[in-house]
Formats: sequence, structure tokens, C-alpha cells
Amino acid sequence: IVANYTSSLYPSNVFHQISMKILTTAKIMIKISNLFLVIEYDGQKEHTFNGIIHTLTKESKGNVDDKGWVKNTSSSTRGSNYPKKVADLEITNSHFYSNEYPWFQYDLEQWKVCPTHYSIRSRHDGGVNDHNAKSWVIEGRSSDNEKWTNLDSQQNSPFLNDIGVVHTFDIKSTENNKEGFRYLRFRYTGPNWCNYNRMVISALEYFGRLIEEWIITYFFQITTN
Repeated sequence: IVANYTSSLYPSNVFHQISMKILTTAKIMIKISNLFLVIEYDGQKEHTFNGIIHTLTKESKGNVDDKGWVKNTSSSTRGSNYPKKVADLEITNSHFYSNEYPWFQYDLEQWKVCPTHYSIRSRHDGGVNDHNAKSWVIEGRSSDNEKWTNLDSQQNSPFLNDIGVVHTFDIKSTENNKEGFRYLRFRYTGPNWCNYNRMVISALEYFGRLIEEWIITYFFQITTN
């Protein structure tokens, strides 16, 4: 009796084949969760964007949306100012642009995040009282069927009302996110500092606990003599 054995581990997609003697056909799926990495914000300005998206960018060796690691979506897009640009944390001369009741979302797919802080950088052009973020909420949810959980809200925040400025905000609702969220959404709740419903930001980073879920699947195919 010869069996072909295949093991797949997402996202690595590692495949092996061996020959072995077995008596039955089997398919075994093992889910390993709660493998996590804590990425804390240490309060140092030079580490403002050394968080979770930065870590996944290094591991994927490129833009996380381009590499298929984290899906970046938004309510709309203007011109070539695509949502993937929000994850280009080290590029300061580009920005993302969305119109009308705007929101931006990270879908971390096989990961979940228990966020403790987030950093935003305003656009590289413009200035005071331009299209800078003013009032918003940070929301999280674990699946498409769940309601959004409010993690942080800002009203008339002055911290991003200038050209290319950076600020890191605390997430105070840590008691509600111990299991982590697959989706993290940044959503405007009012007009920007130019009194328009337009979202224009250069970068968005999160800090906290990054949880990875592994699914290992074993397939046994039997060939009898």
C-alpha cells in the first residue's frame, strides 16, 4: 500500500511528498491559533511607523496589498491615489484620497490584531485647514457577519491639521478586543478641516498584538496492490 502525503501551511504553502504504508484513507485538518507577536509602541517618534504593517511589509518584501498579505480597501478612490498607498509607510510624498462618507480598511485575512495604538501621517502637500483628518472612529470586527466594535473616536482633533504631520493615538477600549480583529477600519464621522467629506492621508499604522492562525491539512491518497 503506497500513500501520497501532502501538507500545506498557509501562507508558506510548503508541500512534501513521502511514501508510507497505511490501511485507511484520511483527511486531517489541524488548526493552530493564538500564535502571536506583540509589537508595542515605545513612545519614540522615530518608531512611529515601526508597527504591525511595517513588520508584515518586511516579511512580505513589498507593499502588503500588492503581495496579497493585507487587503486594502476603501469607500472610493480618486484618480491614482489608491488605498494601497496607505501601507507605504516609508514613502512620504504620496497619499490616498477618498470621496463622500469615506472609510479605509485593512483586511488582515489570516491574521488578527488586538490594537493598542495607531499612527497617522497627513498628506505631503496642502497645509493648515486643508483636506486633513478631523473627526473619525477606529472600528474592528473579526468576520463579515459581525457588527463593528468602536475602538477609538476623535472629534475635532487638531493633531493632523498641517502638512506631513504625524501623530500616534491610544486605543483605550482594549477590554473589547482581546480576541483580535481581522478587519480594522478608519472611518470619518464628519467633514475634514477644509469642511469636505474627503479622506486624504499618507499612512496608517497599528501597534498591538498580532495573532496568526495556522491551518495544517493532511491528505492521504491510497493506492492498493
